[in-house]
Amino acid sequence: MNRIKSNLLLFAVLFTINLAFISCSSDDDSSGNSSDEQRMLNVEKADGTLFTDGEVVTFNTIGAGDDRNDGAKLKYYLKNEGNEDINVKIEVSEIRGTDGSLFTFCVQPLCIFEVTEGQSYPPNGTVITPGEYNSQDDYFINNDAGEENTTAIEYDMRFYVEDENGNQTDELTITYRYQPE
Repeated sequence: MNRIKSNLLLFAVLFTINLAFISCSSDDDSSGNSSDEQRMLNVEKADGTLFTDGEVVTFNTIGAGDDRNDGAKLKYYLKNEGNEDINVKIEVSEIRGTDGSLFTFCVQPLCIFEVTEGQSYPPNGTVITPGEYNSQDDYFINNDAGEENTTAIEYDMRFYVEDENGNQTDELTITYRYQPE
């Protein structure tokens, strides 16, 4: 009788382990076919290299109108490396040393000539198709020289992809800094 109980107990333990193994392996979706994994936003510099999260780009001159080659203009390119359309937004997550009224921000086809902390632009996002760039004309430029006691003006810009449910992925934050000489 004890032998039967031992065999039943051993069978129950082995069955439970096997069931747990099968359950875990069937939940594993390592195929990489999830739509979130396929979406990939690259934010590139004018020279084609990628911005890194937390990167600070410093300028010591302010903007001077719409001159495309202005030394205070931070150009960027948004590229969809995924297999599906992505909707990209850029949030002005924090502003320091200014109120944002003299900051020009272009994400085609829209240019904003005054930004607000906590706002995302464009309001409905910009859709980028797979393998494509958004535009050759996307940039940030500061036109605010600051006050006498201002040592720096900074804009933290958070790039992200937003899906139809409002979920945000592929976040990257860079800081545009104006540092007077």
